[in-house]
Amino acid sequence: MPKCVPWRCGMLIYLQTIESPAEKSLFERIYLEYRGLLMHEAKSVLKDESLAEDAVHQTFLYVVENIYKFKAGVCHKTMSYLVKTVRSRSIDILRSQSRFVDIDFYDQFVGSKPDCTGMSPLAECMAELPERYRTILIMRYHYGFEFREIARQMAITEVNARRVLDRARGKLEEICRREGVL
Repeated sequence: MPKCVPWRCGMLIYLQTIESPAEKSLFERIYLEYRGLLMHEAKSVLKDESLAEDAVHQTFLYVVENIYKFKAGVCHKTMSYLVKTVRSRSIDILRSQSRFVDIDFYDQFVGSKPDCTGMSPLAECMAELPERYRTILIMRYHYGFEFREIARQMAITEVNARRVLDRARGKLEEICRREGVL
């Protein structure tokens, strides 16, 4: 008996949960067409093969559970939807990882002005920002938090979170220009 290729074995597991032959065929076409693209997208966000596989797996589980929504089959609309879904799943995984693993990175910027020795010019400019601005920039761009989550963490409204982020970006740009980084 030939060895099972990992991606083919994965597809077979999904196919076992689908009853209709037409839906199995549809899923197989979607899986074979988009698996590589979805892995590429997930790896570009997560930078880790096994985490990327988790994100792709979650995405295909969603497809299996909602196969009736993918009647269009292999098309641009399906591709766009799956790419958005895998990015979203990847960001969710990244958030859950960063909340538990990367706390030290966050802590070095919160509470006091960080030590800039050996940092990149951008990090040095970030260190000059007020704590609130540093915090919101890190939450949004390092951790990828949504405005709803930032607002909850900082105990402000979503509208206010957007305004503070705009001000923080403006202040960072001003500092970068002054320091010759931009």
